[in-house]
Amino acid sequence: MSRLAVSTFDSDFHKKYFYYLVSFYVFSFYGLWGPVLLHQLLLLTDADSSLIIQATRLQPLLAVPFAIVGWVLYGGLGFALPTIKPWSWTYRIFALAFSFLLPFGLAAWLFTEDAGWFRGTRWMQVLGVLSFLADSGFSLWLILQTVVRSKTETLSRRRVLLKFALLVAAALLIRALALFLFFAENWKPAVGLLLYFISGLLPYFYIDRNSDRVFIPAYPKATSNEKLELLYDRYAITPREREVIEKICEGKTNRQIAEELFISLQTVKDHTHRIYSKIGINSRLKLAQLIRE
Repeated sequence: MSRLAVSTFDSDFHKKYFYYLVSFYVFSFYGLWGPVLLHQLLLLTDADSSLIIQATRLQPLLAVPFAIVGWVLYGGLGFALPTIKPWSWTYRIFALAFSFLLPFGLAAWLFTEDAGWFRGTRWMQVLGVLSFLADSGFSLWLILQTVVRSKTETLSRRRVLLKFALLVAAALLIRALALFLFFAENWKPAVGLLLYFISGLLPYFYIDRNSDRVFIPAYPKATSNEKLELLYDRYAITPREREVIEKICEGKTNRQIAEELFISLQTVKDHTHRIYSKIGINSRLKLAQLIRE
């Protein structure tokens, strides 16, 4: 879904969000689930207990770069919204400061704590606290930027952006609950990890369903009428589908097309799906490339 949004809107916001999600889940798996799984696997072998501890301590460090990249992209999403100026020096300093929080925290813990103190879930707790502190900083920065920038938008866009900021805050609270479960016993840490995974989806699902309210879809800035006519003839495009394609060429969103053609939003989506199926493409960006001068 995220990849499709990138090819449909061709915006920095969707690109950054896509790479944030990739970084988020790589870190979640290798940094949080990885040590637990590795610890259990090594227990099945004849490995020395001290070796098991060292191995499970080392693995999360491999995920730290993904965490840093993800947080920087996440916090910077506010600067990728429409009509927003590029990243400021303020954010760069902020990102640099928080990016060092987790590595230094991990290094301090690794080199000062007694190795015998570690047991599987304990490492998860330490990593969870440090990651949540950095996560909170970047999330709050994103919320602040989104709220501030929404004031310059139209009422419809402002509502979408404010709800998005609210869901970013809700996702952070879910991760706080997950952190609390990290400190619990038995099966509760596993539930915490699951909640951590799910939290990353909340803001994304909402903004994905409402992107056409905020962002302008990809469209050809200059359309070749000759290519359009060839497209219509070759793929047997119906008159109604032609109208939809013409609106797409004008940069109209699905909602705008539905309003101007006096049809439902779902009907527009059905038409675009049939158009893409006939032509053999899967996004507006591909269609724009076909009919661009």
